[in-house]
Amino acid sequence: MVSNNKFSPSVANEIARTAMYICSNPDCLRLTGFETNEGRPRAIAEAAHISSASISGPPRVGVVNLPGTKTPVDLGSSANGVWLCRNCHKLIDADVTEYPSPLLEDWKKSHTARLRSLVGKDLEASLLILSQDRMYHREAHELLVELQDRRALFNDMAIEFPSEVQESVFVLRDKIRSLKGRVSFESESTLARTLDALAVAIRQFLR
Repeated sequence: MVSNNKFSPSVANEIARTAMYICSNPDCLRLTGFETNEGRPRAIAEAAHISSASISGPPRVGVVNLPGTKTPVDLGSSANGVWLCRNCHKLIDADVTEYPSPLLEDWKKSHTARLRSLVGKDLEASLLILSQDRMYHREAHELLVELQDRRALFNDMAIEFPSEVQESVFVLRDKIRSLKGRVSFESESTLARTLDALAVAIRQFLR
């Protein structure tokens, strides 16, 4: 969210460490921390506010309510921060409607869970998992767009032409097959289970 209030250096560092210096946007997951030749830590990322007390005007301090909770937190606390690369930070600041507070809170929670799943794994396995998670998120978005474009799935069948419904189902079936070919089912991801369930439902519908 847009905010004129910056986090203190110590809070920003806490947010960065919690995110393991990885951008929390599931479509990005860019590694952001590095060390200069002089041995100084640097990052190509920033701590962004999840909820903002002020979208415009002079800086002010205060408290905000995080999405899904009535417990107020300090505007500049780590609880109200999510770690994002600079590109993603600019992206959410430019369109607060497309990137509302609940979405940013979900990014942070999902990112925390993602990092916990990497504990104890070697670098190669961790990078592979991060890459798969980013791909799965994009594939899931692609699937949602495809489902939204199929009005026959949501409208009353009485107002639809049977031939057009069948064509829609065939197109959706082909799309699901294509997505399943790009998703590893060994991971038992939510996307993999969803694709499998949709494939079963389509087979039953076409019988």
